[in-house]
Amino acid sequence: MRESGKIARFWKKQFITTGKKIFQGWNVLIKLNNERKANYKRLLEAGGAVCFDELSQIKKKVFTTNVEYQAIGLG
Repeated sequence: MRESGKIARFWKKQFITTGKKIFQGWNVLIKLNNERKANYKRLLEAGGAVCFDELSQIKKKVFTTNVEYQAIGLG
């Protein structure tokens, strides 16, 4: 938890000095089950990201990331 505290402080300082949120300018396609989807969507949107459920909804450049939950201990 110590490392995540440092990261949180860094981004809070960045937001205060620049006004830019951590995920500002991101367009994110979320392809998860409904249980996890709401949590990630809330986190990303709070950080300034624009979230989409379907690829057809996205009109700008999109970055996608596939996460294997087994690999990070969430599944």
